Amino acid sequence: MPTLVEINGLDESGRVGDNLLFVRVAVPIHSELQLILRNLSHFDKLIVRKEDLKGREEKNLSAYVRDMVDDSAFSIDFYRMRPNVQIQLIRRYLSLLWNDLFKTRGALLDILPKPEEERESQEAISSQRTLSSIIGNLQRFENFEFALESMVKSYGMMKVTRRLDFVSSLFRTSTGPDVHLYLVVQIDGGYPFAFWWKTLLESEHIENLKKQTFITGVGQGDGYYPAISAAGAIAWILSHYPDRNYFFPIHELNYDERFPLDENFYYGHTVALNRPTFSNRIVFLGQIDANLRNCVPYCLHRSDRKKTYEAFGPVEKTAENFFKEYSHGKPENTLIIYGALSSWQDKVNLKYCQDRGYDCKHVSDIRSQFETLMKEIEGEIDLLPKEKRTKLAGTLKTIEESCSSSLK
Repeated sequence: MPTLVEINGLDESGRVGDNLLFVRVAVPIHSELQLILRNLSHFDKLIVRKEDLKGREEKNLSAYVRDMVDDSAFSIDFYRMRPNVQIQLIRRYLSLLWNDLFKTRGALLDILPKPEEERESQEAISSQRTLSSIIGNLQRFENFEFALESMVKSYGMMKVTRRLDFVSSLFRTSTGPDVHLYLVVQIDGGYPFAFWWKTLLESEHIENLKKQTFITGVGQGDGYYPAISAAGAIAWILSHYPDRNYFFPIHELNYDERFPLDENFYYGHTVALNRPTFSNRIVFLGQIDANLRNCVPYCLHRSDRKKTYEAFGPVEKTAENFFKEYSHGKPENTLIIYGALSSWQDKVNLKYCQDRGYDCKHVSDIRSQFETLMKEIEGEIDLLPKEKRTKLAGTLKTIEESCSSSLK
């Protein structure tokens, strides 16, 4: 049965209190490699992170944005959240936060020792659970700046995703009843920026997104997925050179009572901050060439478009401490990819993962997926004019050679 797939990468740039710029880059899978060709052409990299843009000339960065926007293979939307909207969100958030903290006070009062009574063991157990819950709930204040930032930006990401219900070209395509439509939404920042996905898809104000839609928050996603990489690069460039914004239509993101920042949103965000959550996770161990490591999640995603992997590592200290911080999760949702194990600790970490039942693969096990990706990119390069073809072919060959040592 034929399947049409549209990949949407969402990213943003800016600090809370200033204008926040959100960018959505959408591409059908048959044009997805064109995003990688743009990276090779402008930045000599397969995947470009926002950090890779620092220090580059404005002329070159602007040329990249123009090249992307002028290409009809991509759909690119620009969104702005002004400070007055952010203040409105923060006021609602603080109101819910204060109410939550006052409830916490009441919970603490309830478990204070009663001097005139002998506390029963069952009561003591209940008190311990209450204390553990309170301690976990207060963990988010360790980095409250991130908590506030992710709350504001996650609401913006939700609004941008909500618009896909009527702006995605996938839903405007005339298809027969036997054609499957897959809308893949990849949001940079991880689960705290996409925790609302299920509530959005179940909303009565949503129609098309209720179909086969797969929404995933990806920490540092701009370093692993071409669509997020493009969205992040464009957002970073236009936020650092705001005069360029006047060349593009920008949609305003306002507060929407149909999608309120209410208790459900507040508590969903709180849980997302306190409890590491992922659908599919890759954990890197040992030494793997950086170019190859950045391609691994994308290579696996190409094999199953329903899965967008969130990558972690390489683990620098002990695997035990890593999983203690990021949770053990379910073994079937975590894949361990390891390279050269040059230290005793690397070998201990692999043994720990194997004993825990995680699927552990050497990076060379995905050689075929990586080689297929390289051949397809080469095929796209062969279609370019000679001068450009020669330059990009040389750049790609250099990257392949740097990856080869890790694939042995």
